[in-house]
Amino acid sequence: MAGDVSQWLEEIKSLKQQLAELQQELQKAHGSTDRWRELYNKEAQQRRSEVQQHQTAIAQLRSQLEDMQGKSAGDASSGSTASQLASELSQLDDEGLKAKLIEVLRDRDRARQEVSRLSDALEAEKVAHEQTRASLTSALGDTVELLKKGQSSGKGGPNLDLFQSLKGIHPPTSPEKQSNHEESGGN
Repeated sequence: MAGDVSQWLEEIKSLKQQLAELQQELQKAHGSTDRWRELYNKEAQQRRSEVQQHQTAIAQLRSQLEDMQGKSAGDASSGSTASQLASELSQLDDEGLKAKLIEVLRDRDRARQEVSRLSDALEAEKVAHEQTRASLTSALGDTVELLKKGQSSGKGGPNLDLFQSLKGIHPPTSPEKQSNHEESGGN
């Protein structure tokens, strides 16, 4: 009977050790989840900041473009500005007027190109943000699934599959798992 008790004590000691190892793995997994969440939040904040900067720049350029277009159309109707414009134009000869018109048209075209470029950059940034968000969300979901899987499979020894998956190491697969893995297309 003493042999049975010592055997049970050894089994209890072994199970306590396995439990301690699983708890350490669980803590590491929680740390990994926290790290992924922090990375996601940091990336999302950075993307929001960049989008805000691009939107501000686009708004400023649109305002400048509208100001330029408004000055060419609206200034002619205002009295004091119209006299200033007439005074400036009277000082220029035909070549000067042509040069001034070319300069204004070039400025307008540059402003339009800048608005277009920033709009494209904003759209590209939105796409990049969505891709980053999707990949980080997927990674976070995978980590949570692994945590749940690790908590529910508390039999035998430490859950090495969970631990190795969190480290990015894929555990060796049995021939049965490997054939299932290959049949499912490697996913």
